[in-house]
Amino acid sequence: VYKRQVSTQSTGFVMALFSRRPSSLLLRSFPLLSSKPLSTPFFSSPSHFRSNFSSVEFHEPVLLTPGPLTTSLSVKQATLHDLGSRDSNFLRVVDEVRSSILQIAGVDPKQYSCVLLQGSGTFAVEATLGTLVPKNNHTSPSTSLVLVNGMYGERIVKIFSYLDRPVIVERLPENQIFTAQHVDSILASLQKSHKDFKNIEQVVIVHSETTSGVINPVQDIGPIVSTKYQKKLIIDAMSSFGVIKPHLEYSNPCFDAVVASSNKCLEGLPGIGFVIVKTETLNKSKGNCHSLSLDLYDQNVYMNSNNNQWRFTPPTHVLLALRQAITEYQAEGGLDGRYRRYKENSDTLLEGMRRLGFRSFLAPSVQGPIIHTFMIPDHPKFDFNRLNEFVKNRGFILYPGKLTTIPTFRIGSIGRINKTHILNALKAIEDALAEMNVAM
Repeated sequence: VYKRQVSTQSTGFVMALFSRRPSSLLLRSFPLLSSKPLSTPFFSSPSHFRSNFSSVEFHEPVLLTPGPLTTSLSVKQATLHDLGSRDSNFLRVVDEVRSSILQIAGVDPKQYSCVLLQGSGTFAVEATLGTLVPKNNHTSPSTSLVLVNGMYGERIVKIFSYLDRPVIVERLPENQIFTAQHVDSILASLQKSHKDFKNIEQVVIVHSETTSGVINPVQDIGPIVSTKYQKKLIIDAMSSFGVIKPHLEYSNPCFDAVVASSNKCLEGLPGIGFVIVKTETLNKSKGNCHSLSLDLYDQNVYMNSNNNQWRFTPPTHVLLALRQAITEYQAEGGLDGRYRRYKENSDTLLEGMRRLGFRSFLAPSVQGPIIHTFMIPDHPKFDFNRLNEFVKNRGFILYPGKLTTIPTFRIGSIGRINKTHILNALKAIEDALAEMNVAM
C-alpha cells in the first residue's frame, strides 16, 4: 500500500523471508535481524532523519489529529521483527526505552522511575491514579483536587468515581487556563474552609488539554502545589510530553508523576502508556491499586527484579516502534527540534485558517502547538460532514469537535508532518469551501 519507494524493499524482504537461507537484503534492511549491537540506531544522524521524512508520503491519509498520528516509514518497519518477551535483545530494548524516557523528561534516574504499561494513555492514567492514591478508608480518606478545563480532565474525575476515591473538582471554561495564581487561590481557600485540608494529598491536572488545545502552565503551578502547600502533583502530559518544555525543565522537579503514551509527540504507535514517577512516592504505594494488571508498583518491582521483563505479555512490536521513534526524536534535535517543527506547523495552520475566514476558539495566549479548535461557520451552506469527506478524499483526516457547548472542529499539527503537509491540507479546505459555495 506504500508508494514505489517502499515496494522494492518490502518485496525483497518477503522473498528473503521465505527463502531457505537469510539474504543479505534481509540483514541490511532490518538491523534487528543482523549481528549489529541493538544499541546501534537505525537512523542515527539528522541527515538520515531528513531523508527519511519523505517516507510519510504513502497512499495513506495524513492524520491531522491529536493521536494516533502519522508515523514514519522506519517506525512502521521497526514492527517487522518478532522477538520473544524474555529474549535478551528485547529486554535490552525495554531498558533503552525506559532510560531514554527519563532522559527526555530531564529527571534524575536515582529519584524517578519510568514504568511502562500495556494499553492506551487512559490505561496509564487510571493505573497512576489507582496506584498512587490510597484506597478510600472512609475515615481519613486521601482526597484529590482535580483541575478541569476540558473533557480529559472530566475523564480523570470519572476514573476517580470508578475507583471510589474522593475528589474535589475545580472547573474552568474550556477556553481558559489554570494559572499559578488561580491554583494558589484555590488551595488557599480550601486551606481556610476545608476542615480536613491535610487529607487533600494530591493535585491532578492535564497539561495539554486537547479538547480545545489549551496549555495549562504546569511549570508555574508545580512549585505552588509541591513546595508551598506540600501536595503531590500528578500531570496528564499525554499530548505534550517531549515537546512542551515547561514541566521538563525543573532543576528540582515539582511533580510526583507524569503520564504519557507512545503514540503522541514521540510519534510511535498506539499500545504503550508510560509513567515517570518519583520512586519514593511509588515505593509507598504498595497495596493501593484496585487492579492487578494496572498496578504500577507491582509492574515496577517486577521489571526491576527481572531484568526489564513485563509481568504479562508485552506489546513487543509497539515497543520496537517506540524505540525507533525515540531514535528519530533524538536525531531531530530532541525537544527543541520537535517543538520548532510543531510550532511552524501550528503557526502555518492558524494563519491559513484565519485567511480562509475561520475563527479560532482560543485566544493566542493560551493556544498550544498540538491541536487547534475552530468554530463552525455561521453560513447556511457550510456542512462540516461535506468538508470532512472532501478533505479526506484529498488525503487528510480532520477531527470533530469535543467541546460541550459550542459546535467546532479540530485540526492537529503533530505527527510525522511538516509545513508542506499543512499547506496542502489548507488548499484542500479552500477547495472544499469553493465546492460548497461558502465564502467567508
